[in-house]
Amino acid sequence: RMLYHLCLALPDTLRFLQRAGLAGLEITRPDLTLGRGRQGSGVWRFPELLQQVPKYFMLLMDLFDESPTPNQEDAATCPIEALKFAVTAGEVTLAEALVTIVQLMVNMTSANAIGNLVHRLATEKSPECKDAELEAFVSEVLRLDAPLQRNPRRVTEPISMGTTTLPAGAQVLLLLGAANTDPVVFPDPTAFQPGRLAPEDQGVTFGAGPHYCLGASLVKLEMREVARLLLRDFDRLEVQENRRVRDVDVGNYGFESLVVKAKRRWVKAETL
Repeated sequence: RMLYHLCLALPDTLRFLQRAGLAGLEITRPDLTLGRGRQGSGVWRFPELLQQVPKYFMLLMDLFDESPTPNQEDAATCPIEALKFAVTAGEVTLAEALVTIVQLMVNMTSANAIGNLVHRLATEKSPECKDAELEAFVSEVLRLDAPLQRNPRRVTEPISMGTTTLPAGAQVLLLLGAANTDPVVFPDPTAFQPGRLAPEDQGVTFGAGPHYCLGASLVKLEMREVARLLLRDFDRLEVQENRRVRDVDVGNYGFESLVVKAKRRWVKAETL
């Protein structure tokens, strides 16, 4: 079965490698993909995916190529254009850019964040449907209910924290959710208080520095628009059933199941 799907995937894979060059090898990583170890085991269970991967990345390359080549100012307004600018400037490789696009498209961050938002809308005092109040509400949801609770990082140079010194190259696990409830920074940290955060201090939900989450603006926009729609069309939301995600190995914090009863807002029709 594996050999059959390898043969089917070969034409599309060769086209992808011809188009992407070395970036294609960096993405497909046959040394890992076809291995029987933990990292490559998935393809042995679902070999039909072998044919889909090169097709998928060629579609992403079409999207990448068709976007306008931005200047530095324009790159700040669109993730795809920002990535294209970074590739042109030599800051990231094409492979890194394409894989980042995949993360933006299929990451669980949006699903977790929107689920957490709906739960808060149903259990907390609803904000007014105004930009400033929606922004404040979304920021507080992201602080208390960070959709990704932890993130791995590598220490680039020795650093001392208290009585502990971390050597260069050490692997660390950043507990974002814990940092967002640090009482030194956030008085009464577990209380839901929209508006407590200044624009320059939004917590560390999306990281900081050069590795700040590229999709942060997208997630916030999605949350604001979902909140706007629900507040506009419904008078009340009530949680009927909820079950948090149980697979927490990568730090996901969202809902496996969230059932909400919504009372629609009826608008009296005007007589013409």
